[in-house]
Amino acid sequence: MCVLKLSSRFNKQPHYITRALFHVVVSPFRATLYLICNYLIAIKTRQSVSMSAYTSFIGFISSHLRVATLNPGIRKTPQLRLWQHRVISQLNSSSLLKMSEGYDIVTAKEDDKERIAEYLRKYFFPESPVNVASGASPNRRADEIIGLKYLSQGTSLLAVSKDDGRILGATINYDTFPKDKAPEDTFSKNLSNEAYAKIEKFVRLLEDNADIWKLTGVDRGLYIYILSVDPATRGRGIAKALMEQTREVARSMGYPMVWIICSNVYSIRIARNMGMDAAYTMPFSEYKDKDGKPIFNVPHPNTECVVFVQKLNSQT
Repeated sequence: MCVLKLSSRFNKQPHYITRALFHVVVSPFRATLYLICNYLIAIKTRQSVSMSAYTSFIGFISSHLRVATLNPGIRKTPQLRLWQHRVISQLNSSSLLKMSEGYDIVTAKEDDKERIAEYLRKYFFPESPVNVASGASPNRRADEIIGLKYLSQGTSLLAVSKDDGRILGATINYDTFPKDKAPEDTFSKNLSNEAYAKIEKFVRLLEDNADIWKLTGVDRGLYIYILSVDPATRGRGIAKALMEQTREVARSMGYPMVWIICSNVYSIRIARNMGMDAAYTMPFSEYKDKDGKPIFNVPHPNTECVVFVQKLNSQT
């Protein structure tokens, strides 16, 4: 969980305060840094302090966090080590210090395939709950990412930095149909990686159980295969902008429906805020093998997979 995520929810979710109070018991220094980091970033996103003052404070906190990380006298749990690593990475990120950095949303091209694959290997697959729980390597080849096969359809979008053109976020989308009208699924059949095949099997089960085609009464839909934002640029509305633009693209190209399978709490929240309907929900704890054991032990706070749909008209 990145610092921007923490700050954007600082005033909404008391469990962060609870966690800070726990740190007080273990280390007042640790708790102080925890709260100051979130507070400073929160007020910066509201433009409440000058950039020079903000940068000075961030530098001070970052240097002290390094001391805390290296100090053998401070007892550190694995969760704390991970938190310290992420905080330091975020505080040193140029993206974090350039909150005013602009971006454009553009159509992904076939020529972007390798660049997108590299972005996904770096920022999407290492955080995807199902990918992590399945033990799948995040280092997928471009030809092992099904959505990249369909870039020629012109439905996938990228959020790219106006400063240097790097990818800040992406929605990889493609055309889908009911089984009786869809082309043969050679991709899933030819997957040689066991973990990747396990994920595809789960996705097919969700699609079958949701039965979105019967639910919506349409015979074509734009599937949002991947929604991802660079952790260093989260909290700026990029995911929402990508989703809204995807909906506009779908409408302009005559799609009667868009749909997405969400496996983490953040994408679930975005889909709900966009007014999408939950067609089917599968708690991870209920997806079990023949011995009755959960197939995916997904890390907290993600507990379920939700299939969302939205029929499109002139208003939605």
